[in-house]
Amino acid sequence: MDTDRTVVVARFSSQSEAYIAKGLLEANGIDCFLQDEYINQTFAIFNPAFGGIKLCVMGKDMEAAYNLLKENGDI
Repeated sequence: MDTDRTVVVARFSSQSEAYIAKGLLEANGIDCFLQDEYINQTFAIFNPAFGGIKLCVMGKDMEAAYNLLKENGDI
């Protein structure tokens, strides 16, 4: 895996869930960002078609981010 690329570590159907998970990662020193947040908010009925709100991290942080989210029940 290319550690310099961003990867999707989790997908969420609601903005609040996405922000909670993002805050958890940031509080633990993992840089991250949300992708497709606004399109899913604007066109909520099409959320499944867009793949939900994606939480992205750097490839080098993927394993740590996934484990942290899993431990906290966010995924």
